[in-house]
Amino acid sequence: MKEALKKVIRNLLPKPIYGSIARNIRFLLPDLIKKISGKNDLIPPGRMIFTGGTPDNFKEGGEEFFRLFKSHGSLKPDERILDIGCGIGRMTLPLTTYLSSRGHYSGFDIVPGGIKWCKENIGSKFPNFKFELADIYNKEYNPTGRLKASEFQFPYPDNTFDFVFATSVFTHMFADDIQHYLKEASRVMKPGARCILTFFLMNPEAERLIKEGRSLKKFESLGNGIFVQNKKVPEEAVSIPEVMVREMFSKARIEIQEPIRFGGWCRREQWVSAQDFILGKKI
Repeated sequence: MKEALKKVIRNLLPKPIYGSIARNIRFLLPDLIKKISGKNDLIPPGRMIFTGGTPDNFKEGGEEFFRLFKSHGSLKPDERILDIGCGIGRMTLPLTTYLSSRGHYSGFDIVPGGIKWCKENIGSKFPNFKFELADIYNKEYNPTGRLKASEFQFPYPDNTFDFVFATSVFTHMFADDIQHYLKEASRVMKPGARCILTFFLMNPEAERLIKEGRSLKKFESLGNGIFVQNKKVPEEAVSIPEVMVREMFSKARIEIQEPIRFGGWCRREQWVSAQDFILGKKI
């Protein structure tokens, strides 16, 4: 009888994608209750969320960027959108009620479980929302991946998208991979298309705040102009010099729409979002 009950519970609960045992235990009961109730608000079970914190702030994070997409990126309901590193749908959620039938959303990510969840819970209900797995190797998120980030070609034709965004993606990548992604983003953007991309940009102000001990991120130099928060797991958080990123945008033929909106990650007095974000336009 006990084994039969355990089997029922295992079938009800989704397998965790990422997180500690403590996290899985924390969300076990709430996830079970949600599964039994049949509630589907397009917010993933807590144990499955690997971007965006908890179910409580998952929705808030997506809505914050959705406002930026409209106010700074001039996002329109009938446009074609690309979400680079869509995770488990945090940025996707507000777009499901915004895009018109003429609009289209494409997202890709390296986490198989995240893409599977998005396909089953979002793509199945919204036919103009498509998700693709990028089979890129990552020790933590996709250890069986076959490709390097610098080898991955975005699975879309040239000149496809009106608006492209990447949130908390380049903050986990090194310079060569970022440059490649920028060139791929430019390739699939229509002439005049816009993009919003987030970074941790290292510049004199950020360096000063780090030295003063005020910054939330304690970046250290890894050499070659790259700064990381954890040298044992460098991809945990990566900071790239602002001057280097500006050169990358120029090489990718994406024009930065000044000013860069600097973030509050280093505890600036004035900031727009947690991370620095750049609004770009394809030349």
